[in-house]
Amino acid sequence: MARKWQRPGDSAERVRRYLERQILGGGLAPGQRIIELDVSRRLRLSRSPVREALRWLVSDGLVEVHPRRGGRVSPISPRQVRDTFEVFEALESLATRLAAAHVGEREVRTFRRLLAGMGEAVAAGDVDAYFRLNARFHETIYRAAGNATLHRFLVNLGKQITRFRFAALATPGRMARSLREHRALVAALGAGDARRATRLARASVIHARRALEASLASADGLDRSREEGARGAAR
Repeated sequence: MARKWQRPGDSAERVRRYLERQILGGGLAPGQRIIELDVSRRLRLSRSPVREALRWLVSDGLVEVHPRRGGRVSPISPRQVRDTFEVFEALESLATRLAAAHVGEREVRTFRRLLAGMGEAVAAGDVDAYFRLNARFHETIYRAAGNATLHRFLVNLGKQITRFRFAALATPGRMARSLREHRALVAALGAGDARRATRLARASVIHARRALEASLASADGLDRSREEGARGAAR
């Protein structure tokens, strides 16, 4: 059967979406090489759209491309986590404070429906499902805030903060704690308590950042132990 014709840019966009899902969902780990030939074979495309997609992902901060070494997933550094979460904390807190004045019964029903699904995801240990529902939860807050400029800034943080949030949720115990935080946040928003809702939103961001920082520190310590072990074995 003949293949459906695609514009050149469509193929590159298809590759970009595929690699972005892999990176944000942890299928491609920080620092992992991206083999152009492997990607082109998997998606049954030439290597040209793969290279174009990698350039787009470089501009999103998700990929690094080095001459003669090709592309790799951008590492997550403690400094990058700190800087990004500091900005996100300020914007998320503002969005929550503004939303508290506009959340009505319809939004509360939406929150409760999402919380029910998030609870099921926690029980099943399904980080992917929890993350998707969590994203819809926060999108509901951003819409309720009613500030298009603020919404745009939060969207522009999108790719990096999405990656960091997913990585934080994957740390042991973080998903269950996040669910408790979101339940308390819905109670505050439903009551129109802007001060409490803002405080809870800020605390949730801080807890996510600390979980990710602890995970990075643990991974760094493990890598150092392995290096020292390898050096000792070589002696």
